[in-house]
Amino acid sequence: ISGLVAVHVQEGAIKQQDFEAFLEHDLLPMMNPWPASNSVVVMENAPIHHNDHIEDLCEARGV
Repeated sequence: ISGLVAVHVQEGAIKQQDFEAFLEHDLLPMMNPWPASNSVVVMENAPIHHNDHIEDLCEARGV
């Protein structure tokens, strides 16, 4: 890991649609397909990190 790839600061609680928008528009465009650099996304077990759309976005990008 060599620094941040993308960051989003939001006041208050973050909703699933906010996270999906960050992932789709800010983070994934900066990612590369596996096994290139910047090809691994690490998420905690928060409920907003788990749905089919997020999985589809990551799979489409190859991460």
